Amino acid sequence: MQTDTPKIVHRIAPVCQISACVGILIALFGMLSMSWIVVESLLDGIRALEVFSIAISLLGMFLCGFCVYIFMAWLKIYAVTSRLGFEYHGIGIHIHASWENTAQITLVGIAARLGIGAEVIELSETPQILSSNRLGRLLFRYQKGISLLEFGKWRFSLLGSEIRKYAPKLLT
Repeated sequence: MQTDTPKIVHRIAPVCQISACVGILIALFGMLSMSWIVVESLLDGIRALEVFSIAISLLGMFLCGFCVYIFMAWLKIYAVTSRLGFEYHGIGIHIHASWENTAQITLVGIAARLGIGAEVIELSETPQILSSNRLGRLLFRYQKGISLLEFGKWRFSLLGSEIRKYAPKLLT
């Protein structure tokens, strides 16, 4: 985007950050409790419980690492709007799309036909991908657009007013 146009940065909804923190705390608590079970089973010499506890502990560590990854990725998710278009900085991807390239806002997901899913801005043409990795490209292909899920109740925020201002066709 050009530097002479005013840009507004839109951060993710605080509820997303809070839910990631709660997920990390639950995973840490589970990992600590499973570690205690492993220590107890080693002291008591119960083999079956030992194997089960180690497996559960490894699963807890994996889930904890996954929650930390998602939390760290969510800290970097934001959108930038200006009269020239929309920039999305998501998990593994950085996209720029002009407002003319936006087609509509639709629901994606398994239950989208039932009205349950994540809202995305569908694009009429392939956007300008400024940087990406494999995960970012995979998510972008699945969503078929720019995700608005991370921005919570975006329709009632500054992001919603910017979309109404620059691309009112998306809200019809």
